[in-house]
Amino acid sequence: MKKYYIIASCVFIILALIPIGIKEFMPYYTYKKTMILLDEFSIEKKQIKFDVAYQNVKKLVTKWPDSIYTFQALAYLNPGGIAFNSVIDNSSSKNLYHEYNELMQKYYSDINNVNVNTAEKLLLMHFMVNDIFGGSVDNQEKCYKILIKMKDECNDKNYAALATLELFQLYPKQYQLEFIKKFPTHPAIPYVELERLMYEIYYGDKNINDYDKFIEKYKNLQSPDGWNFKVDCDAALFYTYYRVNNSIASKYLKILQKECPYYPLKERQRNKIYSNFSTYFDNPINYKINH
Repeated sequence: MKKYYIIASCVFIILALIPIGIKEFMPYYTYKKTMILLDEFSIEKKQIKFDVAYQNVKKLVTKWPDSIYTFQALAYLNPGGIAFNSVIDNSSSKNLYHEYNELMQKYYSDINNVNVNTAEKLLLMHFMVNDIFGGSVDNQEKCYKILIKMKDECNDKNYAALATLELFQLYPKQYQLEFIKKFPTHPAIPYVELERLMYEIYYGDKNINDYDKFIEKYKNLQSPDGWNFKVDCDAALFYTYYRVNNSIASKYLKILQKECPYYPLKERQRNKIYSNFSTYFDNPINYKINH
């Protein structure tokens, strides 16, 4: 039995490596564990799941800052995503709160030096920009200035890109456009362009024809979750249209359910990189197909 288990495990690893490559296997594996925990946390609200998930995100940021999986994991952890302030219980989240205090004690006094302990300082900025445990206005303002400094002056462009991602929370349009211009080969470019497109569709600057062209541009791209990138795009379009055009929202919800019936729509509501946009809405998951 043990022999067959080992063989099966080897086959699984080989199959997993084929589409993503050896270099990306560990960040992929860490990301998948993280997403499972956070999907469960979004429903169960068990703090331990979030605490463990955060440790995985920390590992991604520290070891693989250039990976699409790191970018996506950080994008998932935002106020529009799992609403930190409404679900994080300071009294019960001892591990996470301890992490925050430790980062503050070790790195805040030297926070202006963005080329030393950059990963840890970025994580501290992530706590602060999302106001996870509360903070003064002065701290928020300093956080904003440090992120700009990291974006502009960090020698490691992978962390400069992640710092720009954090700035999406504050001024999405400005820093999304800057990200696209400054990091044109970054693996997260399709997701940043997707969020930009959703803003423009919502405000009437672009339409479904522009969406179809965008889909054609990335028709062969796989998402970090394993399905085709178009699935994430259709989910984003549903979130965009569910209040402004019922027929289009219904159409793309049906397409989404057909092309990826296991897509965690409820768990991932407002969780992807386009979640900044979806925070304008009330609760799109309550939308019915024949609304």
